[in-house]
Amino acid sequence: MASKVTSLESLKFGDDETSDEKITATEPEGAEVSTFVQFTSDVAGEIGSTDKKIPRLNIGQKSGALGDTLGFGSLLLNKEVVIAPYGQKVTEVSVLKIRKQYQERRPYDPNSTTMPKLFNSAREAFDAGFATEWGHNDDKMALPVANILFLLAAPASMDKDSVEQNFYYEFGGKHYAAALFTTSPTGYNETAKPIFTALDTPKVREVGLRAVKWKVEARKVQNAINSWYVLKINTDGYSSPEFVEYTRTILP
Repeated sequence: MASKVTSLESLKFGDDETSDEKITATEPEGAEVSTFVQFTSDVAGEIGSTDKKIPRLNIGQKSGALGDTLGFGSLLLNKEVVIAPYGQKVTEVSVLKIRKQYQERRPYDPNSTTMPKLFNSAREAFDAGFATEWGHNDDKMALPVANILFLLAAPASMDKDSVEQNFYYEFGGKHYAAALFTTSPTGYNETAKPIFTALDTPKVREVGLRAVKWKVEARKVQNAINSWYVLKINTDGYSSPEFVEYTRTILP
């Protein structure tokens, strides 16, 4: 079955289930595809970001049906396609875009019909009456989240039909899928901070963030009353300059 997808321009995050908060976000800044005019017998007109759809990367959580049906801690495309079961890493992952924002902290409520407030900067949150650091106004907090556009290589174990239906891009004999992921505030340290930290290294400054290879996996965390899964990410070498240039044909 082909994955459900979301337009880059009309992204409404919030469907990645977590144990203690709901998530909302906007697309990573600059996440647009360059517009071009193409006239062939099959395609005509201006093709841009509004005409392309990107699937989402999800984690099978305990708080919803995903974990029950597809495995707790499994990594999924659009809640349908298992990329990796819990305990298995996904390798050859690139970060195409990342954007930090601040999200209103709320207790997890599966019956809530409203989304948490979202702010583009700490100043915005402060002006709205929210604190962004603990110890100042703990009852009204806006905590960091990150919106990340990944490029994922198809797992070698995935069947041919699933690869063809979900991993549209091809380079060097391998198939790739672009996927959007939003961290929860509790997952920010494991997912976003390693990416931002990598920007400090001389090598990454030289070759750019897209050249960094990552490996990702779900990691179980818990507090005194609950447990859930976050996305753990680690560096795993570098891609070739040719591959980096190829990623810009997907998203400049």
